[in-house]
Amino acid sequence: MKLEIRPAEQGSDAGTKTDRTTLLAYGDGLPVGQLILEPALNAPAEGVIRLIDVDPALRGGGIGSALVSAAEAQARKAGWQVLSAIPPAATAHFWEANGFAASALGWHKSF
Repeated sequence: MKLEIRPAEQGSDAGTKTDRTTLLAYGDGLPVGQLILEPALNAPAEGVIRLIDVDPALRGGGIGSALVSAAEAQARKAGWQVLSAIPPAATAHFWEANGFAASALGWHKSF
């Protein structure tokens, strides 16, 4: 499968502005995953992965890791020094494999 990650088109919702970035994963031109990234509310040098979702039939094939790598690139571009997530406990192996460390508040990766 040819995988491509790109930002979603940013539209206007009743004139409101958001710093949220949605990254979409396409496999052979079809949507297969998404990730939502936004700045942390009280930590200006930190970004937060609010959601990561991959087509259940394609999980374990590297799509989630590709989305996280793209989110890291966006975080660096924004000048953030930390990327965090608060995922379900059952996904610990995924976050560890992608270089995140567990803490009392979730998973964090510094760069």
